[in-house]
Amino acid sequence: MANTKQSEKRARQALTRHKRGQAIRSRYRTAVKKVRACAGNAEEGRAAFHVMQSIADKAARKEMLHPNTVARVKRRLNRLIQTTAVKGKVDKEAA
Repeated sequence: MANTKQSEKRARQALTRHKRGQAIRSRYRTAVKKVRACAGNAEEGRAAFHVMQSIADKAARKEMLHPNTVARVKRRLNRLIQTTAVKGKVDKEAA
């Protein structure tokens, strides 16, 4: 429990920052899940990836996530979308 005015203020600030960080991380995780869910469809996957890329970059800018972590996740999801898009083209041509 906070004993001084300064510690009370710091506790309020910590709670506010925690909630803000929680919201940013939640938004980021949801966007990543949407990209993975849309990976089978090339156009939907690209659209979801574009949205996720913006959210991830904002999270890195606000120091909620490390920039290298964001870069790694974006690289892996982009590769996932590209490989499924190529597989989709091959399947359509074969049919």
